[in-house]
Amino acid sequence: MISPLFCMRLVGVIGAFFLITACSNSNNVRQSQKIEKPVFLELERIIRRTSNNKQTYKAALLLPLSAEGEVGNLARSMKNAAQLAVFEFNRDNFILLNYDTGKNSEKTQEAVEKAIADGSQIILGPLFAKSTEIAAERARSIGIPLISFTTKQEVLGKGVYALSYMIQSEIHRIARFALENNMRRFVSIVPHNTFGHLSGNVFRYYIEDAGAELVVTNQYTNNLQSKQNAVRHISRIIEDAKQEGLPIDGIFVPEGGAGVRVLANSLLYSNKSSSAEEDEFNKKYSLFEKARLLGIGTWQDKKVLSEPSLKDAWFSDTANNKEVKFYDKFKKFFNYKPTKLSSLAYDAVSIAIIISNQDGLQDPYSIIEDVNGFRGTHGYFKFLPSGETIRSVDVFEVKRDGRLKVVSHSNTSLY
Repeated sequence: MISPLFCMRLVGVIGAFFLITACSNSNNVRQSQKIEKPVFLELERIIRRTSNNKQTYKAALLLPLSAEGEVGNLARSMKNAAQLAVFEFNRDNFILLNYDTGKNSEKTQEAVEKAIADGSQIILGPLFAKSTEIAAERARSIGIPLISFTTKQEVLGKGVYALSYMIQSEIHRIARFALENNMRRFVSIVPHNTFGHLSGNVFRYYIEDAGAELVVTNQYTNNLQSKQNAVRHISRIIEDAKQEGLPIDGIFVPEGGAGVRVLANSLLYSNKSSSAEEDEFNKKYSLFEKARLLGIGTWQDKKVLSEPSLKDAWFSDTANNKEVKFYDKFKKFFNYKPTKLSSLAYDAVSIAIIISNQDGLQDPYSIIEDVNGFRGTHGYFKFLPSGETIRSVDVFEVKRDGRLKVVSHSNTSLY
């Protein structure tokens, strides 16, 4: 079964692809937004220092709470994260109302109408694109902001925002860091599916836009033999490039989970075969001596990072300076560890509480679009007037036993 996190990243990379095709109208994709002397507003500190407004403020949280499987589990985990923010900040005037968007458009429409009838002044959610499209149209019609968890950019803007993790930020970050470290020639190994195709195209765009070269993108299907064949093909390309005096510097592998573990092992340790000649070839062309593995936040898993073959690899992910604190608080309240996506609901409720205690009742949009951005559970982020979210993304180096070293902080840039 495909995980909700993978689905959200997949939708993000699809959005990134369409955004890139229209890059002439958008500067925030092609280059990071530099901020002189950034003053990020830490959500928790803002709430602590503001007075409790006496006027009641209602926020509606729209999630597919009755869904089955991983989607339902994610929705309920996000609901708990949202409730954690309410418990923690304890504002008497703030009321969080929960609504189930169910499994179809009709259920979503019912939830939206109920939320509005109950007097909600901001909508948090829904989780997916179709539900967001329905809710966004209604929110705009009555002039209340909506902070969705979707990554579909077409529904954003005009008071509709997305608090999400956009995969193009991570691809841009790792590509840029590699280029800054004098890496100029790359290959990529991607799965033969929509995620692999589009993430490969996004990586190619950033590399070639900087004047560097993506020599080849090799695809594989979801079986061991296909992965090993892809590695052998890439190995030969790397060796040929070396012989020509044009060595390959980096190998981009966007897949996470078991996939990257298999690929990394195949890259580092030669594959076993019945052919002594082929074994000698694999041993001779161990790729880690010639190029560095590059990845994105799909790698962020202890089982993946503890793989010895990933040692010294680089990958990009959202800054996780407060992540552990959020996870610890959540587990203390609910007795299980939340997913990364759950933190989005915590941050969204935190923003709604800030609005309820400041002058946001008159102009909530100016608070949401604060030029300084915010510091949430997973680092710094900022809402653009277009509704998109840009985030700070760090680059990590994998050390022995899965330990991580931040080799590039992004606290002066948002991606």
